[in-house]
Amino acid sequence: MNDNDKREDKFFPMNAEEFNKCVAFALRNGDRRVSYCKSKDGIIYGGMADSFKEALEWCKKFYEKDNSCELSIGDFIRGATIWQTKDILHDIGVISDEEYDKYIDKLEIDE
Repeated sequence: MNDNDKREDKFFPMNAEEFNKCVAFALRNGDRRVSYCKSKDGIIYGGMADSFKEALEWCKKFYEKDNSCELSIGDFIRGATIWQTKDILHDIGVISDEEYDKYIDKLEIDE
């Protein structure tokens, strides 16, 4: 992460389509392969990171400023793995293993 990456004023509001286009552009033309964002009321703020760990750091900052927003990380380094709010909060230590296990148990699996 360079100094420019650490600027919090680099984020501007987007809708889902705009954010997805930015991610697609970055995946096609850049070397960063992990997207991260926060969303609330249909407005998305986010960017691209060099690693999953860096994306987690941004999500943690987002959550500390506003814990009512939804979080998401898309890791495209090896295939595509999507992490949602509960996954991220568990990974950064906000929710316990017990609470996360209950969340996982309640997920419906499409067959």
